Amino acid sequence: MFTINFKFNLGVPVNRLLSAARDRLWRMQQKENYLPDCRLYIDTPDRQQRFEIDFGSKNVVEREFNGSEKLKEAVCAIDHLQHAFDHDADQIT
Repeated sequence: MFTINFKFNLGVPVNRLLSAARDRLWRMQQKENYLPDCRLYIDTPDRQQRFEIDFGSKNVVEREFNGSEKLKEAVCAIDHLQHAFDHDADQIT
C-alpha cells in the first residue's frame, strides 16, 4: 500500500480520470496475468477525497478521507508494479 497526493484543477472529474486509467491498467494486468496483492491510495486533499485502487480488482473505490488520517507503512514497493508498465502501451487493446 502506498499513497500519492495530487492536486487537480477543479474542472477535472477525478473519479472518471482514475476509472479510465484503472481500466487501461486492468487490461494490461489481465494480459500479463499480473494481480499483485497491493493497493494504491490517491489522495486529493483539496477535494477531501481518497481513492483506492486494489491491484487484484478492476474497480476504483472512493474511501472516506479526513485529511489527518495516516495510512500504515507502505507494504508494496514501486518496483513490484514495474512489470505491469514494462510493455509498450500501443500494444494494449
